[in-house]
Amino acid sequence: MKCIKCKGEWMPPPGVTITMCPFCQESFAPTKTTKTHDNAKDALRFIADTYGVEALLAKNLFSDIAPTLSDERELVKMFKEKGALEVLHGALNSTPPEQEVAIRRAVTKLPSYLQNSSEVVSLMNDFAEALGWQVTKFGTPQLFQVTTTSQGTSNEMNAPNISKIISFGDYDWRVLEVQDGQALLLSDKVIEKKRYHSSLAVTAWADCELREYLNGSFYDSLGENKTHVIEIQTNNPKNLWSGAIGGNSTRNKIFLLSLEEVDKYFGSSGEYVDMVRKSWNSTAMKFQQSDDGWYISNNHDQSRIAEDLDGEACWWWLRSPGKSGRGSGNVALVNASGLICVDGNIVTQKAGGVRPAMWIKLKS
Repeated sequence: MKCIKCKGEWMPPPGVTITMCPFCQESFAPTKTTKTHDNAKDALRFIADTYGVEALLAKNLFSDIAPTLSDERELVKMFKEKGALEVLHGALNSTPPEQEVAIRRAVTKLPSYLQNSSEVVSLMNDFAEALGWQVTKFGTPQLFQVTTTSQGTSNEMNAPNISKIISFGDYDWRVLEVQDGQALLLSDKVIEKKRYHSSLAVTAWADCELREYLNGSFYDSLGENKTHVIEIQTNNPKNLWSGAIGGNSTRNKIFLLSLEEVDKYFGSSGEYVDMVRKSWNSTAMKFQQSDDGWYISNNHDQSRIAEDLDGEACWWWLRSPGKSGRGSGNVALVNASGLICVDGNIVTQKAGGVRPAMWIKLKS
């Protein structure tokens, strides 16, 4: 069969009423219906096998194929309207781990009251099977049932332990550490760009406006998920290279990584700490200097690169102070190439990327 509008061609299913082109949705005269499907799994698989997975995710053929499944029909409609099918569509040619992440992201597009429902879980698994994805049945699509693996050998721990990505709220997060039923998460992408502080002055993490925002408006935006976030005590040590004071320790639900933490979780090279252990006259120092000041560059740079929501690489704030000096008001950062800039940038920079971090409770 060929559409007169878009010229798309397909083989019409025998005895099934199709009232529009599955590619451009141009209406045309229906054929006589003699066969329908009475369960979602068979209906979705039929659409994928007959018209291809593009039609399964891009067009609403479910109503014609399974007209008696009113509840499932409404869910499929919601999947499309809320953008869940668009998320799956974007992962068609990805790897199985990425497809599993896409499924979890797709579920977060739905209203929160539906995300835990068995109906949504069942239908999303049916979509995955119809797409031919080799992913494990994900069960209730909640982060808190993620099965954690062992920490590995000491040699394995020398490499960045950030390959696992999970969904929480409206974002994807990298798992930096798991211990005692809790997980440390860092947003996979730079979620927005904000100043560290609006006044150009030496500003500690305890007093900055970005901390107030993360533990206020951003925390509230997590909705029901925020009940799983753990408030912790964060130390704010001085900058070991410049001597700039980090300020008092603070209690936070949401925070930024420190210089010590970004070095630990992205390679655990020890270069940040090692620098202060070496003589200033040593030629073996593991640090470099550029026009932007002192920075760390090693074979873990690539893992520290973060993109914004538009897919552009950009730099992101840490919570540690940058270079010292009266009125400098600098805060350390990771630049767009993944280098740890120990001297940092001034607190009023609007282009500062924000990658929130937090500890959450895992479901037992």
